[in-house]
Amino acid sequence: MNRMSSLRRRLGPIGLAWLVAAAVAAAAVASAAATVHVRAELRSSAVVPRPVGALRASGSFSATFPAEGARPRLLWTIIFGDLTGPAVEADLHVGRPAVAGGVLFPLCRPCKSGQSGSTKLTQRGVRLIESGRTYVELRTPKNPAGEIRGQVLVR
Repeated sequence: MNRMSSLRRRLGPIGLAWLVAAAVAAAAVASAAATVHVRAELRSSAVVPRPVGALRASGSFSATFPAEGARPRLLWTIIFGDLTGPAVEADLHVGRPAVAGGVLFPLCRPCKSGQSGSTKLTQRGVRLIESGRTYVELRTPKNPAGEIRGQVLVR
């Protein structure tokens, strides 16, 4: 008699169903734990130097990537509103709060609110994001140095 038949006989149909349900739930939890979730609240007050006329501009950035893997992909979404003009580009930068830094990789050019995308991450990129040393910045024609910005944090 094979192991599955023996297990079926000992547990019965209801016990076997509970065992399968528990295994599926455990796999779902393991899968969720294997994904890193990050978020940034985008505000004009976070941009250095302060943007012109963007007092009401705001937005959010959210993304996920696998906690492990040789070639992780960042899956992201950016939402924004009340900008001084069209969003010409958004980038993920390296830098701490209130410190300008270089572009790690572009997100969108031009950008629409609610836009989603994906990009390959390097191991350096993963380390920078997980350590809170990246930020998202969105630019407009009126504020080419940045209109809204937010530090990317693991949630």
